[in-house]
Amino acid sequence: MTATAGPLSGYVVLDFTQILAGPFCTQMFADAGATVIKVEPPGGEFSRTRGPKRVNDKGQIISSYSAAVNRGKRSICLDLKNPEGLRIAEQLVRQADVVIENFTPGVFDRLGLGFSKLREARPELVTCSISLFGGFDTAGDLAKRGGLSIVAESESSVAGMQRYKDGSPLKLGFPLGDMGSGMAAYGAIVTALLVRERTGVGQHVDISMVKTLLALNSINVTGEQIIEGLGVELRSLRTAGYGIFPAADGYVTIAVNTDRLWGRLALAIGQDWMATDPRYAHYVERDQNIDAVTAAITEWSSGRPAAEVVETISRFGVPGGLVATPRDILSSEAIAELGFLEEVDDGLGRVIRVPANPNGWRQPAYAIPRIDEHSEELMAERLGIAGEDYDKLRTAGAFGPGAEV
Repeated sequence: MTATAGPLSGYVVLDFTQILAGPFCTQMFADAGATVIKVEPPGGEFSRTRGPKRVNDKGQIISSYSAAVNRGKRSICLDLKNPEGLRIAEQLVRQADVVIENFTPGVFDRLGLGFSKLREARPELVTCSISLFGGFDTAGDLAKRGGLSIVAESESSVAGMQRYKDGSPLKLGFPLGDMGSGMAAYGAIVTALLVRERTGVGQHVDISMVKTLLALNSINVTGEQIIEGLGVELRSLRTAGYGIFPAADGYVTIAVNTDRLWGRLALAIGQDWMATDPRYAHYVERDQNIDAVTAAITEWSSGRPAAEVVETISRFGVPGGLVATPRDILSSEAIAELGFLEEVDDGLGRVIRVPANPNGWRQPAYAIPRIDEHSEELMAERLGIAGEDYDKLRTAGAFGPGAEV
């Protein structure tokens, strides 16, 4: 399937990425209509077997990782250590608009696909690398360190903001480092393509996972400087009426961050007097009496179903919501009606629902490519190699031994 609908229709993205950050980036390109060619190592890339898995009677696997970030792509396996496999990759690069990888810096060069070399052959090429601190040109020896989401979350100070009562860091429940970096890479590459439209010249985009998450944590980095010398910890600064509160059947968020919203919440929970009492009316005094505010809200919310709490405060104009689980999302009629989930052919005879593109771009139909599913048609369509010539390349090991078809 060649993507034909969407604002990026006609662009070709050569995707050498693995796991989550890079694949999430390139999936956003596929959603926007670009042709994304997923170049996998023999046997498939790592996300094929990461996370919960389902196996059909043919031994084919669908994993949660693969389903989450690979819809709408076309898969070809290439053994880049095989001369013929490398030659095919170089030929595909000559037709690409974007080449993206997220290996440890230096690996792509050692494979024979250094970006400076690629751009010499195709000056208009936009290239992108995603790594922990950046490439050697920008990060020096730090570029040698491998980048995983949890490491980026830790090094960027994001993980340090969430802690148990004993002070030990609380692990995030999702790979923010990967997904955030993938979105950053998408925005940077699209910007580079816009520059290319104006100048005719491509460029390299170097995405650091730590730098990306550091930007997302800007409010705390700046806050630490504001409170410097005051003898308080940033994490100890709390906003009264802003947080997660218990309900009779779960938890809700209530988001009061102004005096006006506090007045509305006081009315909603039947504590009108707290809206004008000098201990609570203004945020400076209210935040100093946060325990009393939290107790009043908790007493009210804990005796009501979560849905009722949210409905009531919303009626008073107070922001709030349910603390949902993935299972709640999948069963939510509102989420379904809003189109926040897409139905995708999982390649094993079933349909799986995945979160929709956050920018709103989508394709008429989606499927998750099987390993090496499109190699034969891609070779014929893009390189004019078919029949006996294709079979010779497969025999020569260009696509790796025993690749699934």
